[in-house]
Amino acid sequence: MTAAWHLLAPPLLAGPSGESGPRTWMRILDYGIISSLLVVPLSVFIFYQLGPFPSLFFQQACFFTLPALLLAFKLTSHRGGRRRGLKVTGWYFAFVGYGLAAAFLFGPRAEWGQVKHYVYLLYWMSLVSVFLATSRQPAAYYLNRMRLLFVHIGYAALLFLAVHALTPFRPPVVPMVGSQYASSFLNVTYSFLPWFGGRVPRFSFLYIEPRIAGNMMILGLFLQCGWIGALRRAGRPTHKACWNLAVILFSFLVIYSYLALLELAVAAVCIGLTALFRREAVVWAVLLAGCLAGSLALAVWVNFGSSPIALGSLRQELTGVSLQLGSVLEEKTGKEATAGNFDEHFRVRLDGMVNLAADPLGRGIRYFNASAGEAPAEPGSSNNSFGNLYIHAGVLGLAGAVWLVRRLLSMLRQSARAPDPMLVWGCRMALFAILFSTVADSVSLSMWFYFLLFLLELGRQDLQRRGRVVFYPSNPEMWSGGSRARA
Repeated sequence: MTAAWHLLAPPLLAGPSGESGPRTWMRILDYGIISSLLVVPLSVFIFYQLGPFPSLFFQQACFFTLPALLLAFKLTSHRGGRRRGLKVTGWYFAFVGYGLAAAFLFGPRAEWGQVKHYVYLLYWMSLVSVFLATSRQPAAYYLNRMRLLFVHIGYAALLFLAVHALTPFRPPVVPMVGSQYASSFLNVTYSFLPWFGGRVPRFSFLYIEPRIAGNMMILGLFLQCGWIGALRRAGRPTHKACWNLAVILFSFLVIYSYLALLELAVAAVCIGLTALFRREAVVWAVLLAGCLAGSLALAVWVNFGSSPIALGSLRQELTGVSLQLGSVLEEKTGKEATAGNFDEHFRVRLDGMVNLAADPLGRGIRYFNASAGEAPAEPGSSNNSFGNLYIHAGVLGLAGAVWLVRRLLSMLRQSARAPDPMLVWGCRMALFAILFSTVADSVSLSMWFYFLLFLLELGRQDLQRRGRVVFYPSNPEMWSGGSRARA
């Protein structure tokens, strides 16, 4: 019974007394800060007003200040120790800030509804920069805190499924103003799982929809794989870590997002391809170059190689195909609104294809629907990262993407030589996110992506002074945050 509980119980944040390294309360505080920075920016608390709050502005103010208050408490209560700065994060701030400036300089209008995404992202990035610049632990320690969050979300998905499928208890529902859905226990009642006869809602945690939750769990999946590699390198047992990996994989079924399942399949293919060749960085470079070339070729064809009549015919064909495919999936899997979602994805991808001649310096990303809303003649953002990059900063955005990919490949080679599995898998996740965004963009103006990049920059600095930072002692205390490696 004890062995079974040790396997099935979720990992804890606190370790036994007398341990060295970060104290228990500090590890819990770090976990709270990281969790708030990963959950709140994409949570229902930012996008929809919940019934108990008098206004959306007041609700947003409360949750925007939550990670800032936790960070302020840490800075005021733990002043000692070595402080360090992040040397390259200024480039990321400049890149995001340029898109905000381009919205005012080159965009037709820059209302608050169009630029607030940039303001929000710069605020979250500032908090992350302060949090990591005043840190005393290596990057692998914070990556492990991040990993624990997604393991706990996986266990929350199991608990959510057990409560709804095995008990008559139903959590109280809180209405969401301006939305057809409602918020309940650790979830938004988005739609229902077909294999339970509509009795169990799809799991989305506190995120605004299951698609976002599935995308975030991909990050947890990569980090959990890195943790298994770290345990193996340290000579520690991995059975509990493998069980937690299975919990994360099972959560995708409870989330039940087509996009997340597709992303999971593509991730498996990419990791399989990199495992077949010795030079992993070359494989990633070839994959990314192929995706970029495909997106560029499509953009050139739309801009210079087709007539309005041909584009109209293509749009009509895509609409028909997407509706047929969505209808079949909706009928076979029981997922509601699939046909409309497929149609919207293809329309946004085509209508959002950039005008290469009109926006060479970008105009800032604006999230309009495809040929609808307030500006039907002005499509908003594309569904692929190439289109959003060009809308964001034009040719400067493409140059920034090339710089970032080269830097990530350099980090991957350095961390693989160290080796540090947590950093290796973090680099793999960043490269995969860029690659998959050529199909469905998930990195443009995304807080979690820049948080991961900042952690990788911190890990790069750790590798450069690895004479003072020991990644794999016999007791991996420094980077795991506990006196025993916990899976």
